[in-house]
Amino acid sequence: MKLSFALLAAFIGLGLATTAGRITQRGRAYTNCVSAYFEAASRKAAQTVPRGVSRTSDRFLARVCLYTSTTKFKMRLRQNTDKQPDERTPAMIAAYDQQIDSLGVCLRRRLTNDETSEVLAPLYEAKEIMLSNDATVGCADDP
Repeated sequence: MKLSFALLAAFIGLGLATTAGRITQRGRAYTNCVSAYFEAASRKAAQTVPRGVSRTSDRFLARVCLYTSTTKFKMRLRQNTDKQPDERTPAMIAAYDQQIDSLGVCLRRRLTNDETSEVLAPLYEAKEIMLSNDATVGCADDP
């Protein structure tokens, strides 16, 4: 009886380890997908920063805001890699929204409200695509 209990316990443990491994593997794929969209949107946003000759320092600092935002967002995403999908996706959305808000604050120190909205537009568009349930275009977080 002890042997069969030990085998059952080992089997359950193996199943839990396999499930945890799948969650982590899927979490990495999700994190990579979301990061790629955020980075692409940030590059596109950097291209929309106004190019006035007298505003070279503002343009540079706006790009620093974008770089810093991308770095912070990727760090926050990595913190959620090992979570279940029903926790991971809301955490990603919260991190994304928070990062866009703080990016907006940073940009408004250098740009007008209209310019800031124009720079943030690719990031809002990327969020809609990432959250699509169509896995061919988004980062669907299905197990």
